[in-house]
Amino acid sequence: MADARKHTSFVRSSLAVPGSNPHMMEKSLSAGADEVFFDLEDAVAPNMKVQARTMVADALRRWAPFNHVQAVRINAVGSGLAYRDVIEVVEAAGNNLDRLIVPKVDNASDIVFLDGLLSEIELALGLEMPVELEVLIESAAGAVNIGEIVNSSARVTVLIFGAGDYTADIGIERPTVFGDDVDSTHWARSGVVNHAVASGALPIDGPYPGLRDEEGFRAASVAARRLGFRGKWCVHPAQVPWCNQAFGVDEQEVSDAQRILDEYEKATTEGVGAIAIDGRLVDEATRKHAERIVAAARLQETEVNK
Repeated sequence: MADARKHTSFVRSSLAVPGSNPHMMEKSLSAGADEVFFDLEDAVAPNMKVQARTMVADALRRWAPFNHVQAVRINAVGSGLAYRDVIEVVEAAGNNLDRLIVPKVDNASDIVFLDGLLSEIELALGLEMPVELEVLIESAAGAVNIGEIVNSSARVTVLIFGAGDYTADIGIERPTVFGDDVDSTHWARSGVVNHAVASGALPIDGPYPGLRDEEGFRAASVAARRLGFRGKWCVHPAQVPWCNQAFGVDEQEVSDAQRILDEYEKATTEGVGAIAIDGRLVDEATRKHAERIVAAARLQETEVNK
């Protein structure tokens, strides 16, 4: 299978939308999120699962093409629903679907199963691009097996940490601030980030439950970004602009980074290995950070201005 990593580098905000609500799904398309996903799992009542699947398939068929990354969260493998979720959604969407989000992944066998199923569908339909997989790590088993999971298929382009289910699984109090980098989820969060980056995938933090709590959302986003997450889930359109700003690159950051690159390059041509700028040491590690910021700014400008 061809390498599926086509949008991996840029998702600041991922907006969750119930797949059983056509009005909310349509409204989400203009919310400004980098990614929108129609949810067939937790946001849908059990007696609406089959109907929601049809609604999502219809929406993907009618509203494409999308100006953002378009995804669908299926039900968990082993739920008795995932098989039909995948077949009906992918066949309806064709090349208009970028990703499937896979919840409650405990081991690599879930991903291997979906990889094979998707390959059969893509071959039958003659799809141009393979469907990517975003994997939710939200259990102790998932956290322990991240390395095996993320490397089980080239389709895995995103790892997401789900604090709610994770804390329930290991039997601790649900955190009030999702993203707090000193709480008891720190080990699992760090694992998600490190395994994602090492494999070339994108680490995304899970949701913040305060729908209109801007201060709390921003604080959680700052903590997540400091830990290495590149973006975050949004559970309300109001959170999208906060998220884009929190995980975006601003003009001052870019200006400072470019200055570091320029002055460091000048110094190295003169045979100097480390310099000081405004009283701060600038060395090769500093240059790498600055280079990453400038590259992120270029990508952000390209993606936002599509």
